[in-house]
Amino acid sequence: MPQFKKILCPLDFDPNSLLALRLATELAQERDATSALLNAFSTIAPAFALLRMGRRIVQ
Repeated sequence: MPQFKKILCPLDFDPNSLLALRLATELAQERDATSALLNAFSTIAPAFALLRMGRRIVQ
């Protein structure tokens, strides 16, 4: 199995990403690797909400 030195785990606090965090942490501990978290979030949903409200996004 390949030896991982660094593991990047994106996290948006969805239940699936929390599971991925747990698995990434376990893998990092087993392989003596470092892990980094990346907080991911979407900015598209609020833009669509503004369009539904009839507001202009770009002036």
